[in-house]
Amino acid sequence: MSNFLRFNALQSLLISIGIITISFILENIFSPFENSLIKRTLSSSFFIVVCSTFFYCIYMVALGKLPQILFLSNLSKKLI
Repeated sequence: MSNFLRFNALQSLLISIGIITISFILENIFSPFENSLIKRTLSSSFFIVVCSTFFYCIYMVALGKLPQILFLSNLSKKLI
């Protein structure tokens, strides 16, 4: 298995774990505020960040480059 494939697989796994963790935390923190403006704004912002990260990664892989995402890229490189 090539390092490029291993790096992208590991980075996508770390992103998924981060998304699940943040979603769980936000859901528990804002559960009393059912349909408040704060909850809707944060969930929309989180969704936009996740989609932007997803499309950025697809674009960089299509160019044949490694996507650099904050601390996840360094962590993925260390784990390979």
